[in-house]
Amino acid sequence: MANIIQGSTPDNKFELPFAQSLVENISITYKQKGEIVFKKAGDDVKIEGGYAIVTLTQEETLSLIEEDIVEVQLKVKTTNGKVIPSSKLYVGVYEVLDKEVM
Repeated sequence: MANIIQGSTPDNKFELPFAQSLVENISITYKQKGEIVFKKAGDDVKIEGGYAIVTLTQEETLSLIEEDIVEVQLKVKTTNGKVIPSSKLYVGVYEVLDKEVM
């Protein structure tokens, strides 16, 4: 996963380690400084081609602290009832000079 620039609207793409037909529910959590900044779940997460894909909004990326790291973690509930969290990803956040939402 690439670094995040504030004010951008990136697609975050995560490879699933099992068949997408086994996914019953999925959430993706973004955390900084020990606090959950935002979480994507339900219709916010597309499952396609073996990947979970979320698009972040400008407001979400602007809510991240620049020049810092955001922790990202997926949590999947499978159709057989198992809940599987991923390892945490550590992603750099970079400042945008113009913080206006377009």
